[in-house]
Amino acid sequence: MQTSWRDNAVAKNKLMLKLTLLWALSSSVAVVVLAALCYYAVEHRQIHWLPVCTGSEFTIGDSAYSPEYLKKMTEKVADLRLTYNPETIESRNTALINLIPANHQEAFKHVLDTERETVVKKNISSVFYAEHVSVDIKLNQGQIDGLLYRTSHGLQLSPKHKTYNLQFSFNNGLLGLESVKEISHAK
Repeated sequence: MQTSWRDNAVAKNKLMLKLTLLWALSSSVAVVVLAALCYYAVEHRQIHWLPVCTGSEFTIGDSAYSPEYLKKMTEKVADLRLTYNPETIESRNTALINLIPANHQEAFKHVLDTERETVVKKNISSVFYAEHVSVDIKLNQGQIDGLLYRTSHGLQLSPKHKTYNLQFSFNNGLLGLESVKEISHAK
């Protein structure tokens, strides 16, 4: 009886089994490595955003952001909070509320509603001209200083130099306003 043919077939089958196992093992390792890379890419993704109205480029990710993003948010919040008149204060306050995390909106809305009533009652107009903005991305803080011009009942009040500290929270790629505080004796 000729056993070489059978031995040859068994050897080929063993070789094919080893190659199939090697292919399955390497494919499994590749799937695990690619899944880990995908997870890393999703967790550490950054979006480069070039807004239409500025020449500045922002980098925003789930776990980090660029200082320019915090600077622009500081400027935007200061503009919404400090530049208004009786006709625009409600729309500006609504835009400002949208920048605040949900757990702080109710308290902040109460403060803004009280201020809105005073602005309408006394016909107050306010314009803030920012001069300098500094940011600290580790503390999620922005500091802005400039001149605040106000009028009440059509009479201009003397311009004042003001400095404000803006505290933000950063969660899942979103910067939320926590507080706006005036710093006294800044200049």
